[in-house]
Amino acid sequence: MAARNGNVAYDLSRYEPLRKMRQPARRPAAPAYTPPPPKKPELVRPKPKTAEQAWEDLLARFKRTVKIITVSALLFGMFGSLVYERARLVELTRQETVLTEALKEAQSRNVSLTAQFNSLISIDNVEKFAKDELGMVKRQRYQTKYFVVEGDDKVILANGEAVCDDSGE
Repeated sequence: MAARNGNVAYDLSRYEPLRKMRQPARRPAAPAYTPPPPKKPELVRPKPKTAEQAWEDLLARFKRTVKIITVSALLFGMFGSLVYERARLVELTRQETVLTEALKEAQSRNVSLTAQFNSLISIDNVEKFAKDELGMVKRQRYQTKYFVVEGDDKVILANGEAVCDDSGE
């Protein structure tokens, strides 16, 4: 294959618009009929309105204005309430975060105090305090006495009245 020459000259005149050859200017023949010159446009003025028409037009404009103001006020109120509720939501969320942190801290403190309380009132600590501080000793078996009550169980009140048990007396 032969190597192509990259420097080929192109004839770009083929793509240019065709030029018409100038012919000598001829004077056009005068037309047989010449149209009349156009008339100037007339300014059309509206008919003057009667008092009733003017009043109705004024009322219609007033009603339209009232509607626009009412709709604008409603939209402004809705937008304002939306902004207020969003601000309130942000404030309540902030308060919730603060209170949640306080609750977690209180629960942690409660756990530590409960552990401290349980260590203070354990059986071993109570026995040690009773023995060392109060001089108490554990009871012995011979110190226990049992009573057998025969008959009905009764409760005697301070005024001397006897109250019977469930047996029906």
